[in-house]
Amino acid sequence: MRVEDQTRRALLAQRAAQRTQFATIQLMTLLQTEEREARITLYRAMDEALRGTDAAIRTLSKELSASEVERFKALREDYGVRFQATVEEIEFNGLDAAQSHFVEQTQPVLSQLIDEAERISVSQQDAMMRSELEYQEQSKQLSMLILAIEFVVISLGIIFSLLFARGLAALLTDPIRVADQIAAGDYTTSIPKAQTPELQRLLNALEHMRAGILGREGYIKRLAFEDRLTKLGSRLHFMQTLEQAVKAPESVLILLDINRFAQINKALGHRLGDDVLVKVANRLTSLADTRATLARLESNRFGLILPPALAQESKAVVQGILGAFEEPIEVSGQKIYVDLRAAIVPIQTPDIATESLLRSAESALDRARNHQHNCIEWREVEPPSDDHSLTLLGDLKRALLDEEFQLYYQPKWCSQKEKITGVEALIRWSHPEKGFIPPDAFIPFCEQTGFIRQITPWVITEAVAAASRWRLSGQDLVVAVNLSTLDLDNPLLEGHLQRTLRAFNLPADRLCLEVTESALMSDPEAGRDCLERLRALGVKLAIDDYGTGQASLAYVRDLPVQELKIDRSFITEVHNTPRTAAIVRSTLSLCQELGIAQVAEGVERKEELVWLQQNNCSLIQGYFISKPLPEEELTDLILNAS
Repeated sequence: MRVEDQTRRALLAQRAAQRTQFATIQLMTLLQTEEREARITLYRAMDEALRGTDAAIRTLSKELSASEVERFKALREDYGVRFQATVEEIEFNGLDAAQSHFVEQTQPVLSQLIDEAERISVSQQDAMMRSELEYQEQSKQLSMLILAIEFVVISLGIIFSLLFARGLAALLTDPIRVADQIAAGDYTTSIPKAQTPELQRLLNALEHMRAGILGREGYIKRLAFEDRLTKLGSRLHFMQTLEQAVKAPESVLILLDINRFAQINKALGHRLGDDVLVKVANRLTSLADTRATLARLESNRFGLILPPALAQESKAVVQGILGAFEEPIEVSGQKIYVDLRAAIVPIQTPDIATESLLRSAESALDRARNHQHNCIEWREVEPPSDDHSLTLLGDLKRALLDEEFQLYYQPKWCSQKEKITGVEALIRWSHPEKGFIPPDAFIPFCEQTGFIRQITPWVITEAVAAASRWRLSGQDLVVAVNLSTLDLDNPLLEGHLQRTLRAFNLPADRLCLEVTESALMSDPEAGRDCLERLRALGVKLAIDDYGTGQASLAYVRDLPVQELKIDRSFITEVHNTPRTAAIVRSTLSLCQELGIAQVAEGVERKEELVWLQQNNCSLIQGYFISKPLPEEELTDLILNAS
C-alpha cells in the first residue's frame, strides 16, 4: 500500500463523514423551518451532500476489502433510510413529529456512521504513517548512498588531482555534476561517457541507481493512473482529465457499457470474463483517436473524453465503435458477440460539476438500456432538476395517500365470441392544482426513483377489486395489470398478489400480468425465472409490445405466458401493408400453434379489425373498440352491448 493511496482513502473517509454531518446540519435546520418554500434550498444541499457521501463510499468500496467497509456501507444505508423517513415526517406529519423521529431514530445511527468513518480514517492514517516511515528510511539510505558516492567521487578527485593535477580534475566534473543532480531529485540528466574504465564503472553505477528510482516512481504512477487489467487509464486519471475538460467547454463525455456482461461472466467464468474486458479495451484503443482520453471506470464500463477538436465527430466516433463491435471477439477459441451501449454528453457549461456530468451520462445509459437503444444523447433525457424531483416525489406520495390516482379500463374484444372478455387497467392522475397529468409525465420518474414499487401494488389491489365486483354482477372479465422491470425484482410482489386475490375471492386466472418485451430482455434469464414464480400462483401472463424488443422465437416458446400482445406499430394499416401483414400473420400462426392467445393493440379502423378477424386473431384492443373508461362507464358499455 502506498502513502498516496492511504492518504486519499483517509481523506475519503473524512469526506464521507463531513458530507453526512453537513446533510444532517441541513436537516436540523429543516426541523426548525416552517415554510415549505424555504426548505427547497435545504433539500438541494442535503441531496448534494449525501451524493458526495455516496461517491466517497463507492470509491472506498473499490479500493478497500469488503470486510473493511461492510459496516460503513450498512450504516450508510440504514442512515439513508432513517434520514429519508425524517424528511418525510417533516412533509407529512410536521416538524414536531420529525424532530422526535430524528432524535430517536436518525441521530443514533448518524453517531455510529461518523465513528465508523473515523475508524477507517484512523486506520488509513496509521498505515500511511507506517508507509511514510518506511519511505523515509529508504530515502535516508538512498541519501547515504549518494553521499557515499559523492564522498568517493570527491576523494578520488582529490587523489587524482594531486597526481594528475588539472587534467584529471576535469574528468571528474561530469560525475560530480550527475551525482549532485540525482541528489536534488533531477532524474532526467544524461549520463556522459567516461574516458577511463574506472570512471565509466562509477557512471554506470549512477545510471543503475537513477533507473531504479525512475522505475519505482513509474510503478507508483501506474498504480494510481492505470487500470491493472486492461492497461487503460484508471478512474482517477479519467476524473482528473474530466475536471480539466469542464474548464474548457466544447469537449464531449462518452460512456460505454457492455450490455449483459453479468451473463458473460456467468457463462464463461470470471477469468474468461476478464479476457473479454481486455479484448474490448484493446479494440477500443485501436478505434480511439490519440487525442482522446480512454479509461476503464468500473467493471464493464468505459469512459471516453473527446477534445473540442473532435466534438463535432462524437456521433460518428460512437457509431464507428458500435459498428466495430458487430464483429465478435475471440476468447479461448470461442467467438463472443459483445453488445455495447453508449451515452454522449456534450460539455457545454463551464465549470459544471463532474459528478453531475457522470450522473447525466449514467441516466442516458439507463434510458438506452430500458428502451433497447444502443446510443443516446444527454439532451434527449435531461434529468429533472433537484427541486422538481423533490416536488414530484412528494406530490406522488401525497397523491397515493389522498387517493388522487384512478384506474381506467380499456376493453379487450374477443373476435370469436364477439364480445368484451377482458380489460387492461391503466392508471390516471388527477392533480388538485395541475389537473390531469398523463402517465408518460410521471411513470418514467416512478421507475427511475423506485416509487413504481408502491404504485404497482395499489394498481393490483384496485384492479382485482374491480374484477371481483364485475364477477359478482355476472360479468366474468379478465383484468390485466402492467408490470415494470423493477416490479419483476420486487420480492414482495408475489405475497401481495396472493393476499389480494384471497381478500377479494377472485380466481387467480382472472388476473393477467403484462410485462413488456424490452423489460424481459434486459435480463432474459431472471425475467423467465420471475414469470415461472408468478405463473405458479395461477395468474395469467402476457408479453406486451411484442416486436419492439429483441426476443427470439425460442425465448418466446419457453416462456410460461398465455397471451402475446402485438405492438400497435405492426397493426396500423396492416390491411394495406403486405410486408407488415406477413409479419403479423406469421406471429398469429405461431401463437396459435403454441396455444398462446394473441392481442392486437392499437386497432383504430374497421379495415384493421376485419383483417385481424379474417386471420383469427384472438383479442382486439384499441380505440375502434373503445378508449379507456372509468369502471362505471365500462360497466354500462358491456351491459348495453349484451
